Amino acid sequence: MPLRNLASSCTKISGSSPSIPPSNHSLLLKFKRKIENTLELCHNSFVQVLRACAQFNGIVIGKQVHSLALKHGFQSNVFIGTALLDLYSKCGLPKDARLLFDEMSLRDLVSWNVMLSCYAVHGLIREAFQIFNSMRFHGFLWDEFTFSSFISCCCGDTKLGKQIHGLVLILSLDSDVFVSCALVDNYMKSGDFKDAHKVFDEMRHRNTVSWNSIIIGYAMHGDSKSAMRVLTQMIQQGFRPDDRTLASVLSSCANQSAANEAAQVHNHSIKTGLDNHLSVSNALIFSYAKSGNILYASRVFQSIHKPDIVSFSSMISSYAFHGLGKEAINTFEKMLKHGGIWPDKVVFLGVLSACSHAGLVEKGRAGYIDEAYDVVVNMPFEPDGDVLGALIGACKLHGNACLGKLVGERLHELEPCKSVNYKLMNNIYVGLERWDEVVKVRRELEGLGCDCMVAGCSWM
Repeated sequence: MPLRNLASSCTKISGSSPSIPPSNHSLLLKFKRKIENTLELCHNSFVQVLRACAQFNGIVIGKQVHSLALKHGFQSNVFIGTALLDLYSKCGLPKDARLLFDEMSLRDLVSWNVMLSCYAVHGLIREAFQIFNSMRFHGFLWDEFTFSSFISCCCGDTKLGKQIHGLVLILSLDSDVFVSCALVDNYMKSGDFKDAHKVFDEMRHRNTVSWNSIIIGYAMHGDSKSAMRVLTQMIQQGFRPDDRTLASVLSSCANQSAANEAAQVHNHSIKTGLDNHLSVSNALIFSYAKSGNILYASRVFQSIHKPDIVSFSSMISSYAFHGLGKEAINTFEKMLKHGGIWPDKVVFLGVLSACSHAGLVEKGRAGYIDEAYDVVVNMPFEPDGDVLGALIGACKLHGNACLGKLVGERLHELEPCKSVNYKLMNNIYVGLERWDEVVKVRRELEGLGCDCMVAGCSWM
């Protein structure tokens, strides 16, 4: 690879991407000047540039730096090798990371931990276990970084989690805050609140991450009362919640009985300035809407300076949930005009659901069903059963049996043995009193050997 290609890439990337931190801009430009002036490149220069690339997902220039490192005879350098492992991991290339790992002639404990973390982050549990076992075989003793990554592979398995917890105690690593947080997280995922609290209570040193691990656990189980109780304790003990803390608590307040808790968290976010964080605002929209306060949800949405796809999808789905079809479609149109945001399947499902539940046919909106079908067909991803099912529901409401049949055929191809799909088609034909089609659908269902409908029931 000609050196000028890499120098050009450094200039291009460092000068054109606003997402790159200023410190990384400077590193890339210094590296570029060294290449242009044919100055000697030390291993530290490569490590710094590779770390910079990992921070802004710069896999293209990272691979070029990898080639240059090999050209300069650094193929056996463990520091460069480890930095490359981290780069490939953070750029979503675990296979490339493993190929590099296997080719490394020298590995240290950090290299093994990075490879283990790579597999854990990408959900490759079997591979992570293989690396964990191989570490001891090759003479490396597990440390706190090993376990903080490896515990996440338990996926809420209480029995396995307890075995790993035992190893942590034997190796006296339970005092490490990240290991303890990983244990709390695993116990909470499995619903073992007692052991989770035991680990939490025995922590010698706590930080915001520690408190978040147990608050997020309660939020995951929808226990808003317990999440609020721990949040209150956190504040009383002098710890400052961050945006992730509040977003997690709010996610657990998505029901009528937790409306008061959502308002309290909102007030706290305003006092601390955390209401400006997009994650908190998006959680507030969802929480207020699900607890019945669509007006407050709308106000929060209007206050967001730069809404993202989650903001729009949350607001559209919220309007659909409350039967406000016109508002949902207006928000969808606003999103299309916003620029830089392309609807995903959650947005499409929200819009279709709004059309289906709001009775828009009386307001001259029936034509949107044909347009909705065109949009679904031309989506940049394959529509799933939820999207197609919502579209069939809208077809039923607007009496568009022909389009409903067409969508139904696609749904049958996607999920051929799901009886609910046949029931949706049945509902369309029953509403139109097309009894011959009703009989045909029921015979098809019986012929597939799926769950059959109860005789004499219209399933309306």
